[in-house]
Amino acid sequence: MSNCRTIDFGRLARVFGALSNPKRLKLLQRLVESCCVGGVCCTSENLALCIDKLAEELGLAKSTVSHHLKELREAGLIAVERSGKFNDFRIEGGALSALAVFIEQMLGPTGPTEEEDE
Repeated sequence: MSNCRTIDFGRLARVFGALSNPKRLKLLQRLVESCCVGGVCCTSENLALCIDKLAEELGLAKSTVSHHLKELREAGLIAVERSGKFNDFRIEGGALSALAVFIEQMLGPTGPTEEEDE
């Protein structure tokens, strides 16, 4: 792993920490499914994915969903912007890209073998 000096291990640790909770993984997956990376997922104009709906889908209290969204935001996985009385959520591709690069480097230059693909 020759590029280890360019890896922000602190940032990666925050991302791994945020993703260590199964409910946050499901929440992030749901947000990614609902918007393109960098696009707004939940806006005051388009409430297709609001906290109420996420709470219902995940079987969680709204306050718990808010907490998980805060953890994802602090890890840099999503951005939240206040729009009137609503929050606009946006997937931040930078953290996901950094995670993908790190995992690719861990796999090495050969990647998965043919046996692993089957």
